[in-house]
Amino acid sequence: MFAVMFHKSALLVFPLMGLAIFVGIFAAAFIRTVRRSAKSFDAIAAMPLVDAPRVQPSQDSQGVSS
Repeated sequence: MFAVMFHKSALLVFPLMGLAIFVGIFAAAFIRTVRRSAKSFDAIAAMPLVDAPRVQPSQDSQGVSS
């Protein structure tokens, strides 16, 4: 039923273009990541996970934040 409705439709090219763009970007990001050396990741890996400790809001005796 759907094959007859969409047969030779020009709109079918858009999902295929979207898929091609996604695969291209994914492949480029994957290749770029794999080709980087371990030394280039050292600077990023040595960065602290948190810049500064967060200040917790104070709570009164009933547990309500002020």
